[in-house]
Amino acid sequence: MKSRSAFEERLINYSSEGTLKSAKQLLKNEQIKSAFRDANGVLHAVFKEKNGFEIHTHLQQNEPVRCQCSCAAANDRNNEETLCMHAVALWMYAGLFRVPNQLDEAVDTDAAAYVGLKNAGLEALARECVSGATAEVVINAESAFPHVPSKWENAVLSVRLRSGKREYLGNLNNLRQLFFDKVLAVQLKLSDFSLLDRQIIRFLAINGEAENSNILLNSELTGELFHTLGNFRNFYRNNRRVIIHNEAAAHPVVLARTGKDAREYSPGIKFGNALLEIHSAKVITGKSGCWVGKNGEYFWLNADCEIGFLRNFYRLGKWTSAMPGCSDFLKNMPFELIKLEDNTLSVKPAAIVLEGRMRNCALELNLKFVYDNLSFLPDGGRLALDKHGNFFLRQEMLEREITNALDMLKGEGSISRGRLLLRDTAGIGLLLNEIIPDWLKRYKLMALNAELAMLSRGGNRLEQVALECSGDGVLNEKLNYPVTYQWRCSSGSSATWSKVVEAAGRHEHFIWLDNGTLGRLTGFEDILKLNTLIQELDEENNTFEVPFAQIHYFRHLLRHWRGALPPALCAGSAATDPEAAATSAKHIFKAELRSYQVQGVKWLCKMLSNNFNVILADEMGLGKTVQALGAYNELRGRSTAPSLVICPASLVENWSRECSKFLSDCKVGVLYGKSRNQVAKSLTGCDLIITSYTMARRELAKLSKVLFNLVILDEAQHIKNPGTANAHSCKSIKAQHKLVLTGTPLENSPEDLWSIFDFLHPGLLGSFAAFRREYMNIAGSEALRNDLAARTAPFILRRVKSSVAPELPPREEVRIFCSMEPEQKKLYDELLQQGRDSLAELERADGKPQRGNMQILTTLLRLRQICCHPQLLEEYQDAAEVPSAKFELMQELLLEHIDSGHKVLLFSQFTSLLALVRQYLETADIKYSYLDGTTRNRQEVVDEFNNSPDIGVFLLSLKAGGTGLNLTSADTVMIYDPWWNPATELQAADRTHRIGQTRPVRSLKLLVKDSVEEKILELQERKRDVFDAVVDNPALAMEKFSIEDLKYLLS
Repeated sequence: MKSRSAFEERLINYSSEGTLKSAKQLLKNEQIKSAFRDANGVLHAVFKEKNGFEIHTHLQQNEPVRCQCSCAAANDRNNEETLCMHAVALWMYAGLFRVPNQLDEAVDTDAAAYVGLKNAGLEALARECVSGATAEVVINAESAFPHVPSKWENAVLSVRLRSGKREYLGNLNNLRQLFFDKVLAVQLKLSDFSLLDRQIIRFLAINGEAENSNILLNSELTGELFHTLGNFRNFYRNNRRVIIHNEAAAHPVVLARTGKDAREYSPGIKFGNALLEIHSAKVITGKSGCWVGKNGEYFWLNADCEIGFLRNFYRLGKWTSAMPGCSDFLKNMPFELIKLEDNTLSVKPAAIVLEGRMRNCALELNLKFVYDNLSFLPDGGRLALDKHGNFFLRQEMLEREITNALDMLKGEGSISRGRLLLRDTAGIGLLLNEIIPDWLKRYKLMALNAELAMLSRGGNRLEQVALECSGDGVLNEKLNYPVTYQWRCSSGSSATWSKVVEAAGRHEHFIWLDNGTLGRLTGFEDILKLNTLIQELDEENNTFEVPFAQIHYFRHLLRHWRGALPPALCAGSAATDPEAAATSAKHIFKAELRSYQVQGVKWLCKMLSNNFNVILADEMGLGKTVQALGAYNELRGRSTAPSLVICPASLVENWSRECSKFLSDCKVGVLYGKSRNQVAKSLTGCDLIITSYTMARRELAKLSKVLFNLVILDEAQHIKNPGTANAHSCKSIKAQHKLVLTGTPLENSPEDLWSIFDFLHPGLLGSFAAFRREYMNIAGSEALRNDLAARTAPFILRRVKSSVAPELPPREEVRIFCSMEPEQKKLYDELLQQGRDSLAELERADGKPQRGNMQILTTLLRLRQICCHPQLLEEYQDAAEVPSAKFELMQELLLEHIDSGHKVLLFSQFTSLLALVRQYLETADIKYSYLDGTTRNRQEVVDEFNNSPDIGVFLLSLKAGGTGLNLTSADTVMIYDPWWNPATELQAADRTHRIGQTRPVRSLKLLVKDSVEEKILELQERKRDVFDAVVDNPALAMEKFSIEDLKYLLS
């Protein structure tokens, strides 16, 4: 197994082995499109997924390491210190462009061997000279260069052969196959290389020795290879280019200058007329001379004296006239003595000159550095000659920083070769919008050509592409608002709608404009949602239409572009604004309404009159029924068509009574029970028809033929599942106006809300599949919650008791715990272990098998039943003999409250548990009322309890008794067994804590300590936070059970 480098181990510490592997694959697939390092050292990059989607990554390498990335994996991280695969890939990619702190001057060379002569004609030589090589050789020196010929000391070279996007290992076998057979691996031919590269391949193939994948050359062969490398640009040592000067031979000299106490001397060379001090130098001994190096640049010296003497001379340091042997050496040395006042190399300031030209949506870049009016290509050189013929040092760190930044943009070619072509929009955008503005601030000596200065707006960053809209705010015949639009920048350049949407779909931050320049694009999600919202898009005339029901959401989406919304559309949307609506309607309902109910009726009338179908979602107990009837009373004067109320069967009688009470002149027909057939025969003969969901389904054939004035759905959670028969039948009924009443617009998921809005305004929230995809992660995303709220809030009116009915007495919730009896605990632990075993199997199956889910849910049900009373477990014969601690607690509490004159509502999910309570009450001779899903005469039972002081207990099933009942004669609610959904328990408690209640209400929740009930309580607290956000801001989903939830429940 290949060992990892320390660098890779560090990356794994910040991520994982799998992430490192994925990062390497990203680099292999060349998915990183552009990158740059800003003034603070933070790395920025753009990755392009296979589907064209852009991922933007930002990485701080210095401690503490931080990462921000737009990929899904980064968003799932627990903190910014854990790196995603894009951040790891960016770190590795940036490592290719490091600027070392100091230069290792060692370089490598190879020797060539004689392979024979061939005669070739002029035509053959002409073919050999063809320009435009498609492959190149890259050499890296892996060790220091040898000083003298020795079998123990060699130059170690690694060679790579690049052809397009492919790269081949240049080991000795491959080089020999390429040179002698003229081909390697079919795709690579010797003729693909330049003549210089072919000579290097020839030399290494003949003279090199193999060491694993590397090639060895001794000192003399290294010196010979250097003669070939004068114009070779791909020779590196420690990530820095090694430069070979073979223009002419240099001459050894001794440089002298006057010191403080004695004259100082040092070795040097005379290169033309320029002098360069070289002491303690790297010397590579050849056959007829040697190479001496300074700052990674090597000069050839002919062996005018014995090579060993020459090598030792340049390895000398500085010396003074006071040192022994100095006078003898100077008297007899074979070198010229030259006096200098100053031997130090000066460092000159560099001006950065960057030129850019746009050609067919591609940016061609040229870079040069100017020192004292002398221009230099970014070729990696360190030493240069000024106009006076003196050596000076170029600013290598600066040049490397600039060239690395440009090469990181991953264009075609290399800026160090004089030309870089950027075709990718992301790379061009990063250069114009980020890099150039940053450089202009950091570097005083920087110049751009006129075209590049114009493209980058003088370093002021690219203009943002914004949406501008206009319209008169008048609805057309399709009830849509016509809008004229333009995607444009402040300078006037523009982009088409389709191009903007296409770029937003790929999260591209930059987009081509009509004048050939780039603009900056933001607000991707809003653009995509806007594209889904609008209708009748006409790109030729720059127009679209906004459905009237979507105008509020349209305004919400356009908030991203300042001034984009036409004033006429701002005013035209007042009908969707609850604040505007609340003051516009008259007080038309003749009933004693509370102030908030008056406002509710006004809002309903205003919204419905403007063709907005809405939800009244007031908290239970605030009188939604009377407000709905008030709105109906206003609307019935405007149409002769009948209206329809659909409610649960248990509430049909209550609606009938309320109509009789408030609408004495209204002809009400009850499509239910004994009057069903008579009413069904003449639907249009009634002003208002009341029926149940079940009956509406059965009579759908008749109801669907009538165009109703107003359809009211009460307890609309009955249509929350869009696939049910109830939902299909309700949505098949036609009406001019629609109103939904519910205290819990979301009970379990955003899908509940979608189905209700599909009844109110079909298409408003898109298709069911698209809605689920868009909002599936809404619980963990504030942005998604706000977005859904913006789409739905204008159609929902929600008030809570604490804000609109402060006169209500307080409600107190008390949790009372008890411990299981020993036998009860033993039975509980046995079932608990079975549940844990089932969960382990489910985890091994990745949580997919539905059967496994059912087994666990069944176990949870049984655990809850044991907490209530072991007798509920019918399959356990011995359970009947096991006592229940909670049942005994319930008995004590009932007796205590009844003796104190309180009336108690006792709720349980299990009718079998209620049967046990009934047995106890009958044995104790305690009068009670009873209601579950099978009760027919619900209202009579309720009236009997409310009007009978001697009935102290009302037993109710949680589902049947949780909605539509007014039980204000009671002041105590006892929740015998907690339910998963806190909203259901709130409904139960609100049966007595509602308008008309004058006494404080106590809600007692009975719980078994150290049981699944405690865990349910914890889940309830989580979901209560969710529910509170949902009803006030209808946008939050309550998550279904996850593996983690199940683990917690069974822990």
